[in-house]
Amino acid sequence: DRDINEILAEIDHAIKNDPNNAAYYFYKAMLLEKKGMLNEALEMFLKVLEFQPDEYNSNFNTGVIYTRLAEQVREELNQISYREKEKYDATMKKMDDLYFESLKYYEKAYVADPNSLDVMEILKSTYFYFREKKEGMMDKYNQIKAKIDNMSERLQSM
Repeated sequence: DRDINEILAEIDHAIKNDPNNAAYYFYKAMLLEKKGMLNEALEMFLKVLEFQPDEYNSNFNTGVIYTRLAEQVREELNQISYREKEKYDATMKKMDDLYFESLKYYEKAYVADPNSLDVMEILKSTYFYFREKKEGMMDKYNQIKAKIDNMSERLQSM
C-alpha cells in the first residue's frame, strides 16, 4: 500500500550503503517495471546480472523487459502506413532486434531451470517467430516443442 516512489528512495539509499547487493537492484527493477519505466528496469536487471549472471529470475525478467520493449515497437509498427516502406522496414528491424535480444536471456533462464514451462513456452513461440529469419531457429523450435509435448504426455499419464 506504500507509494512506489518512497520505496524506490529507500532502495536507492540502501544501494548507496551496499552497492554490491544484487537484491536491491532486483527489487528496484521490479518497481520500475511496475511503474512502466522499462528502460530503467532493464538497466537494473542488467546490473543484477553483473552479480548473478546465471540466476533464473533476473534472466527471465530481463527477457520479459526486452519482449515488452519489442511489443511497444510493434505498436509503432502498426501505425506506419504500408506506403512508408523504409520507415516500416527500419521499425520492423528494431522490433526484431529486441525480440532476438530477449532470446539470450530466456535461454539463460532455461539453462538455470530447464523444467520451467513458462520459459519453454516463450522460447517456443520466439523460435517459431524467427524460424525463417534466423538460421537454426526451426530446429530449436522443434526441440523445445518436443520437450513440452513430452512433459504434457507425462503429466496426462499421471
